[in-house]
Amino acid sequence: MHGVSRIGCCCSADCECEPVILGAFTTNSVTPVWDLSPYRGPQTACPEARWRLREVGAGLLYGSGIVDDDGYLTGLPPSFRTGYIYDGYMRLEIGCVDETTGNVIWPQTLIGKIS
Repeated sequence: MHGVSRIGCCCSADCECEPVILGAFTTNSVTPVWDLSPYRGPQTACPEARWRLREVGAGLLYGSGIVDDDGYLTGLPPSFRTGYIYDGYMRLEIGCVDETTGNVIWPQTLIGKIS
């Protein structure tokens, strides 16, 4: 029997976590703010997964945290505001902890514009 399915994983003993891109947004001088409030609710991802907010082109990390027992991305801000005028290709990613190594496995990195 399968468990409850959430973004990035299936919450039961017979399912495995899969890294996913939860959201993507291009920031610049015209659209400097990414509203992250849609990702701040319960059951956004499975407990014990990890999240990170990063700019893909330069590989800059703007935030990270864990997913709590209720599926909240703990510490995720309500929005992200860029201070730059060039295009920043932002991603909100869900990563999975490898139980053997303890390392976090993230979605594949894409360089360039995200559609």
